[in-house]
Amino acid sequence: VIKEYQVIVTATPIPEPTVVQGKVYEFDDISSEFEINALVANSKYLNQTISISGEINDIDYFYTSDRQLGKILTVSLPDSVGGRLLCGLSGKENYQKMDNLSAGDTVVVNGTIVEWDGAYDNGTGWLYVYPCSIVD
Repeated sequence: VIKEYQVIVTATPIPEPTVVQGKVYEFDDISSEFEINALVANSKYLNQTISISGEINDIDYFYTSDRQLGKILTVSLPDSVGGRLLCGLSGKENYQKMDNLSAGDTVVVNGTIVEWDGAYDNGTGWLYVYPCSIVD
């Protein structure tokens, strides 16, 4: 006697991590997500345009993750463990805002997350945001 069985397997889908539009994220929180699990953080933030709050470390010229753009005016926001957000500014209105800002000022930037440059040996990494603008 041959018996046939039908097995149906169902699973509860894991919801995709999502970005909340209109929310201002703290850079320390975002960098922590990338340092804990870059795969999950990339699926949540990569190519998303969001607002991020942080304290200015410096204003200088840096390369973006796209070296073909050359060095562009960049606002750097540090996290609490040595990582950095590099906000590559675009547009003359952002350049004019730099006259009134300096290291230590808290700002809100808005831009598109283009790359997390790994977690280095000390557990820190760089988050590239371009194009980026100063919101507040």
